Amino acid sequence: MLFELKKLVIENTNNSGNELVLNIYPNPTTSIITVALGNIIRQNMQFELVDIFGQSVIKKYLENKIIKFDFNLEYLEDGLYFLKISEPLGLIHSGKIVKISVF
Repeated sequence: MLFELKKLVIENTNNSGNELVLNIYPNPTTSIITVALGNIIRQNMQFELVDIFGQSVIKKYLENKIIKFDFNLEYLEDGLYFLKISEPLGLIHSGKIVKISVF
């Protein structure tokens, strides 16, 4: 099975005027995934990576206004994972990430 590595851009908007611009790349990934928070720079955000069984494999809290950071997925098994981004008021984004081995 071959995957073509491309940049995934996820954009969602809501009617409150707070547009969500979020870049997650590369996806699929072999090790490092970058999350770039375009204009959703908020405090006290939580990023959680969950496996297909619902088990949390990575949880990261951002107290300061950070716009870009990396997750190291090198030690995880190949497969499908779900990224959930939330703040104290609730979930603001969820998406899928695919971890693959180097061929």
